[in-house]
Amino acid sequence: MSDIFISYSSEERHRVLPLINALEKTGWSVFWDRTIPAGKTWRQVIGAEIRTCRSVVVAWTESSVTSEWVLEEAETGKRRQILIPVLLDEVEPPFGFGTIQAANLAAWDGACSSPAFTRLVGDIAAILGPAPIAVKEAEERRRAEHDLRGESEQERFRQQELQRSEEEAPRQADEENQSRVEQEVNLGPLQIEDQASFEGKPARKASPAAPRHAQEPKAVSVPQRFIRWSRQQPHRVGLVAVIIGVAIMAFWSIGPTGTKDAEVKNIVALGIQGERQLNPGEKTVLRVEGRFSDGSRAEVKKNLHWQSSNDSVAAVNGHGQVEARKDGSSIITVRYEGTASPPLTLVVKAENPSSDADAARVIAKIHEHIKIAGSYGDQGEYSTALAELAKAKSLDPSNKTVQEELESIRKACLAEQRIGVIDSRCE
Repeated sequence: MSDIFISYSSEERHRVLPLINALEKTGWSVFWDRTIPAGKTWRQVIGAEIRTCRSVVVAWTESSVTSEWVLEEAETGKRRQILIPVLLDEVEPPFGFGTIQAANLAAWDGACSSPAFTRLVGDIAAILGPAPIAVKEAEERRRAEHDLRGESEQERFRQQELQRSEEEAPRQADEENQSRVEQEVNLGPLQIEDQASFEGKPARKASPAAPRHAQEPKAVSVPQRFIRWSRQQPHRVGLVAVIIGVAIMAFWSIGPTGTKDAEVKNIVALGIQGERQLNPGEKTVLRVEGRFSDGSRAEVKKNLHWQSSNDSVAAVNGHGQVEARKDGSSIITVRYEGTASPPLTLVVKAENPSSDADAARVIAKIHEHIKIAGSYGDQGEYSTALAELAKAKSLDPSNKTVQEELESIRKACLAEQRIGVIDSRCE
């Protein structure tokens, strides 16, 4: 399944190629080549792509506006509500397509930065969600800004640590000087006693009769263990500050990485999957596929907000369960936060089985012929397929299903006949 199906006239391939190259640079997948691989038929390749692609870009030119092939593909895109017209010539779109706003690239020079091409990318993104390259660039900008903030915080922390160290240096110097003075004071009396003992004299003592103010001051002894602890204390404080700093730096470098996946995997597009036609009274459950900013896809089940444009025809609850109520059609949409899905048209139509046994047998026979014709058509045996459909038409000339199958087989046959795959008649 491709993101973009390019519909164009084969005569204008050289003019469409720059547009294809520019769209591929956005990261979306583009299907455009009409070459049918060996062993494949038009129904298997082109038909499958136009039915499953996520958007259809039709290039209107002087030749494509009259091309039955391009009109058929554009009609399919319009019916699926995913058509995006582009004007490569100043022409009027075919009847029935004039109400859809077209991007004018008639004067486009092929530059991806052109305002006209930028507007086209915006129109496509309204259906598909942001272009992968835009998501990647936005993520890179967020990462760069985050890294810049982290570096600023680290630099601010380093400046704070440097300022704190400069403020701590004088205080540590004062403490070391004070410790040195205390040690010298404590060692003074011990040196006097040691000298007296060495000379064989008793240490001099203060006279009891001497006045109090004449007595020498008594030194207070401070334990050496306390002095060592006092010297080591500033270093321990500095070590604790360094450990805290390293922890903060680790938080900035590791913390954002832990949330990287959550930031990257944002939902950028939604798609509704499920039944598109029900009978009155029937119920079905619709599924939602989310496309994430990293390119992955997964089913989304929670935080969805469903809406039906006509509850009297089909009502939908918060779990995606749809109840068909009466004949008609309703547009079903779903939102997840700020992201909305493309609309899904649900048709409610009552079956009217005939009570006539003969009519039932005729219908069964017609379906059998249609099934056989489809099998032959898939194998490229268009003459046999048309013969089976002719039998079905003879049973009920007004049967719309038979008419549609006949038209589809003829177009497939003409398409392969045009590109030289077959040379049989398509009648």
